[in-house]
Amino acid sequence: MGHSLDLRAQTLTELRRRRTTLLHRFHLPTGLVHASLVERYLRCGKATCHCQHGNKHGPFYYLTRSFSGGRAQSVLLKGATQVQEARAAVAAYARALAAMDELSQINFELLRRQASPLDQAAPKRQAGRRSR
Repeated sequence: MGHSLDLRAQTLTELRRRRTTLLHRFHLPTGLVHASLVERYLRCGKATCHCQHGNKHGPFYYLTRSFSGGRAQSVLLKGATQVQEARAAVAAYARALAAMDELSQINFELLRRQASPLDQAAPKRQAGRRSR
């Protein structure tokens, strides 16, 4: 989870405005991945190889995902392009999770104040005024 925000000092209007801002910019990229990028250095099985006495082979990059029950799944990434794509996908997931966590904290604070998180997020525009 993300860090806890101190929302108690903000007014209901400020909370709703921040929530509206989050919702308007909330964009889930299609390439996000809930996983970890792992860099590993390994030893091979040859007794005379240099890796047995210091310098291991690598780095090898894996995209690793954990499941309930202690299960994990890993994929060996082949090449710098795949590593860059995986790094971007993991970062995209982290940004989306942080935005959802902030939104959740705002809605929690609205409920704590007995203000529905489902009410109008943005004030209605006045009749006759046009937006640019």
